[in-house]
Amino acid sequence: MNFKTFLIENEEQDDVRKTIKKLPKSHQKLLKGYKFRFQPKNTLKGDHDHVGENNEKTKIITICAPWNYGREFILLHEIGHLIWDNLMSNDQQKKWKQIYKKTKMIKKDRQSAEEIWCHAYAASYVERPPMAYYKPEWVKIIKSV
Repeated sequence: MNFKTFLIENEEQDDVRKTIKKLPKSHQKLLKGYKFRFQPKNTLKGDHDHVGENNEKTKIITICAPWNYGREFILLHEIGHLIWDNLMSNDQQKKWKQIYKKTKMIKKDRQSAEEIWCHAYAASYVERPPMAYYKPEWVKIIKSV
């Protein structure tokens, strides 16, 4: 590994640690043993439809660098999938799905309730949230998980 790669990877991992520290302890525990990989393009290598991926078997979260979302947002979105799958009760998921059905959004019909929840999760913890996914009533629900 050359020195430039070493510096970039260390900086990225420091940024990940700072982001994870913002999360509740129960969310942080889910990330124990996870590794984080970064890719330089707008979409994932070999997958032009996605900007992030969470592999629960290998415990690797991979994110790329799209022009329209920050990496922290994508990282938090992928963590959101872990929270949805492991910490949300069936009742909490049902409640979110009801909220999702009532919400009027552009492009909502192309994304599931879980995907919108992960966007909202990311928006709840990222430094500069995209306003389409940052709604105080959503933040309140997300921070209760």
